Amino acid sequence: PSGVGKTHLLQAIAHAWLQDQNRGEAGYVTYNNLSNACVSAVWSNSTAALHKALLSFGFLGFDDIHFLNGKNRTQEELLIVIDAALDSGKQVVIAGELPPAKLAEAGINQRLADRLAGGICAPIHPGDESLRLSVLQKRVEQSPAARRISDEALGYIARTFTQSTRETIGALNQLLLMYGAEEVLVDLDEAKSVLKSRLDDRRRAATIDDAIEAGAEAFGLKLEDMTGRSQPQRIVRARHAVVWCAREVLKESFPRIGKALKRDHTTVMSSYRRAQALIERDKAFQDGVKRIREALEG
Repeated sequence: PSGVGKTHLLQAIAHAWLQDQNRGEAGYVTYNNLSNACVSAVWSNSTAALHKALLSFGFLGFDDIHFLNGKNRTQEELLIVIDAALDSGKQVVIAGELPPAKLAEAGINQRLADRLAGGICAPIHPGDESLRLSVLQKRVEQSPAARRISDEALGYIARTFTQSTRETIGALNQLLLMYGAEEVLVDLDEAKSVLKSRLDDRRRAATIDDAIEAGAEAFGLKLEDMTGRSQPQRIVRARHAVVWCAREVLKESFPRIGKALKRDHTTVMSSYRRAQALIERDKAFQDGVKRIREALEG
């Protein structure tokens, strides 16, 4: 899907290719570049020259192929180039939002989709919190500005802005632009204040399902663990935290919480009491509850 780093990975592969100078040059082609070049080549009767230019590269990377739906002539020319490139031992890597089988359904030439199906199809999933945090830390390290962002503020951004890596980076950029060259330390409270408007723009009413999802991420579990029958202590503690947040933050009833977690309301009431006890004495549990609250409250 959008924002998971397809273009980043495609360009990284091209840079890795270039490290071996014996492999030849690398070409990176966007769908828009390709479409415009094909239109020009057809009008000027120079499609052979276009093929030759593209095939001069040892590596060809085509980005956002799904946007070529409806551009039949461009797809035909791309298929010719891919066939010729593979026949001559060149490397072709293509990025898109759909696997080959789905591309045909979305309007991509069936022969082109079949050709892509003959290669390795690698799905890219959205980054988890640890990856988002690593990206933020690297961005801050590389930034030349004098202001610093606290670890707590970076952790808050990584936990809160999760729709895509672009959104995560955008929240950090807002902080960086806000303080510019000031020699200040941006702490958690300051970050929340600055980013409040960004959250307000996309905020919707949180639900019990949101609490369950946030609980799974906060405690490092799978979503199905939260509603399953398994009873290991780490899963049970995560459920306690979700029950407490659903009750205190979302103001939900015990029967509704129980229905979402596939438990009866008396079990949920017991879980709530245990959560209250854990909050008073268990730092790790407190941290988990804090992260769920942040996800629900923004």
